[in-house]
Amino acid sequence: MGTIIRAALSMAILFVGASPSAQNEQALGLTGGSWDGQSVIRTVDARRVIVAIDTTNEGRPADGLIDRVFLFTASEASQLPSVSFSGSVHLEYSGKMLTVVLNGAALAFQFVVTDGVADPMVTQANTIRFDRAIGLSQYTGWSGFRLGDLEHIRSGNCASCYIAGRHELHFPA
Repeated sequence: MGTIIRAALSMAILFVGASPSAQNEQALGLTGGSWDGQSVIRTVDARRVIVAIDTTNEGRPADGLIDRVFLFTASEASQLPSVSFSGSVHLEYSGKMLTVVLNGAALAFQFVVTDGVADPMVTQANTIRFDRAIGLSQYTGWSGFRLGDLEHIRSGNCASCYIAGRHELHFPA
């Protein structure tokens, strides 16, 4: 975890969506929420980040299976370091913004889609904001998708498609 924190804090500006087939996208009318649990945050390429969580506050204990996946696509390539974090987090999602607070690290990430409309800037210290975006999507309803499957993400059959384990991810394009 120290590497991600050092890399993230050393960057001044960061520019940073996978739609599983037959899964439920939050954009279909479901609103945001707040969750705690074990998470994996991974930079997929120069424009895409995946955040997955095995929640512990939805009436069941952590089991290593992904309950929610958030896919973020930046509008332009950036000089992102390879980000690979696994640990305890608190997530807040509002449909246009995902805030990820790393528990015990005093560091947070915000993934924001502004649609050209100004929104309040981050006022918290140690928050890194990714806001030059094409899209941010949330998916639920996975079956058998493990946090460990995100250790090996490979390219799929389109420019915004990736595969983790046996699950296809379609980032916002």
